[in-house]
Amino acid sequence: MSAVDKSFGRTPVLRGLSLEVAQGSIAAVLGPSGCGKTTLLRIIAGFEAPDAGEIRIGGRVVSGPSGQIPPERRAIGFVPQEGALFPHLSVRGNVGYGLGRSAGACTRVMEVLDLVGLADLVERMPHELSGGQQQRVAVARAMAPRPALVLLDEPFSSLDAGLRWGVREVVQTAMRADGATAVLVTHDQEEALSCADLVAVMRHGGIVQAADPVTIYRAPRDLEVAEFVGDAVTIAARFSGGFAETEVGRLPLRTPLPPDGAGLALIRPEQFVVSNRNGGSAPTTDTGPAVAATAGQQYFLGHDALLAISLSSGAVVTARSLDPGPVGERAVWLSVRGLVNGYVREGKTQRL
Repeated sequence: MSAVDKSFGRTPVLRGLSLEVAQGSIAAVLGPSGCGKTTLLRIIAGFEAPDAGEIRIGGRVVSGPSGQIPPERRAIGFVPQEGALFPHLSVRGNVGYGLGRSAGACTRVMEVLDLVGLADLVERMPHELSGGQQQRVAVARAMAPRPALVLLDEPFSSLDAGLRWGVREVVQTAMRADGATAVLVTHDQEEALSCADLVAVMRHGGIVQAADPVTIYRAPRDLEVAEFVGDAVTIAARFSGGFAETEVGRLPLRTPLPPDGAGLALIRPEQFVVSNRNGGSAPTTDTGPAVAATAGQQYFLGHDALLAISLSSGAVVTARSLDPGPVGERAVWLSVRGLVNGYVREGKTQRL
């Protein structure tokens, strides 16, 4: 889709939005509530008409200046938030609904149910299924006609955290095995980063950055993207010669480099290395000597812990640690591993 605009009355919702999704890939559109994600999905599906711009699906123009192709002729599979299964139809009936009496319909039904791990529940009714099973049936139903595109509107948001990960993994594996092209809209950063080949971050009705998940996380184009896709720590810095001089050391910068001068260094909490300070000189790291700091509040999360670290200036940063150490205030050494991002402030802080 290219240069898509959409307003409701005098309120603009999408502004010149462009996005390209490669065939056979999964794209996640990530953004906060109210940024236009659902409107974008409805326009692709044909439930809403854009005010301007063009939409192509599989090389075919389905929306543009020459007119709109109705939803039923766009070859799109749609998975809503709640699955919306037909309550009077079995699993077999739901998945086969869009296939009619076509040759091979029964085979295709069993094929997609096998992909989502529900082939043994083919005769069950929707009320006999768990929430996660219902969502997997909804995905199988959308995939069954082999549509040119599958749209998923926050399909895992109603599931509890423990179930969400497993269902997400099954759906992702099934779609890749079937060669489906999909667009998933979500406000869940972990979901977008773990599921998609392409993550498109929306803000104020437009795509501000679209890239693979690693690039989105490690090289966000501005601080707003950085802080939206994961925990972020910003520290005052002075940039020179590819390094950021900061209170926690002379840190190597990731490209593209900011111009020399004052700015902010962005550090992910997992980049901090924390060790107990039991006297003696500071340990030397790749970025120079570690700095003296004080570990205070600790939030144990099971797989790791978040530590509030006070620096000599009084600033407090958040570090992730696999070995959090004893609870309570204690003296520590603090260093940073890996490259950091540099941003300069022009209106809003952003990379140049």
